[in-house]
Amino acid sequence: MDAAGSRGRQRPVNWARGPSEGTCDRTAAPAYANFGTLLRFWRNTFRFSQEVLAERAGISPRHVSFLENDRTSVGKDVAHRLADALALGPQERTSFLLAAGYAPDGQEGISYPADGTALKLMLRNADPLPAMVMGRDGRIRAVNKAWLLVHRRYLGELADLPDLNAITLFVHPRGWRRFVEGWEDIASVYLMMLQQHALLERSAEAGRLLRALIAVPGVPGDWARRGAALSGRRADYSLAIGVRPGACRLIRIVHNMVGTFPLAAASDLVIQYAFPEDGEELLTVADRQAIAGIRHPLCPYD
Repeated sequence: MDAAGSRGRQRPVNWARGPSEGTCDRTAAPAYANFGTLLRFWRNTFRFSQEVLAERAGISPRHVSFLENDRTSVGKDVAHRLADALALGPQERTSFLLAAGYAPDGQEGISYPADGTALKLMLRNADPLPAMVMGRDGRIRAVNKAWLLVHRRYLGELADLPDLNAITLFVHPRGWRRFVEGWEDIASVYLMMLQQHALLERSAEAGRLLRALIAVPGVPGDWARRGAALSGRRADYSLAIGVRPGACRLIRIVHNMVGTFPLAAASDLVIQYAFPEDGEELLTVADRQAIAGIRHPLCPYD
């Protein structure tokens, strides 16, 4: 194992910016993509006609059509009713309301910047447990040293690709999906997150990545419906890592939103931890000795 840890050509750590401070009116909302695009996406995902969605939300089909084509603005009450009609989970509902131009209830006018110092401490103090920070597009923003050691051991060269992306590392045929039973559901949740990011941010880069990932062999063709059905559930999962023939260890992968209380639900960052379910350390004695010498552009501490 390369203790120098400088093989990947990564950009330096760049913590995502949170929305700027503002008042509690619509102009303070983040500048996401048009609401109609996201509304149409969710309606099609659940296979609702405009008439069915209108009936569920208590508005007219004409109103739904106008909203989807950006011919009228959406009121806060209607935005909430549409979210209810679509039965969106908490995270999806937050993104939906932000796209409409409204902060979630009780969260108007409060800023929630990413705290780079706090994230650095979280990653460093997580060692020897692997941890990393990623955006909603899956792009990895920062990692700790244990993350590098474990990923290089099990994913090999994938762990040092330029522009590391957590969704790619999971969906790739040689990625983490090999160790997860029922990996298709987790992949679908990740892909839905990426799809929403592409729509909300009007990100052509995220759109290209999404198209590439859904073309990967094995990715279910109904990923959007699977992801929608899992809306609101945690995307945590367990890896079954072989330790010797016929035996394996279960590693629980846990995701938490990063943000200033009480606005973590609206954060653009996710921190991922890996916890051995048997309570034993994941790193070997040799790993613990090598960890101090690891350096990597995405690791924000020495």
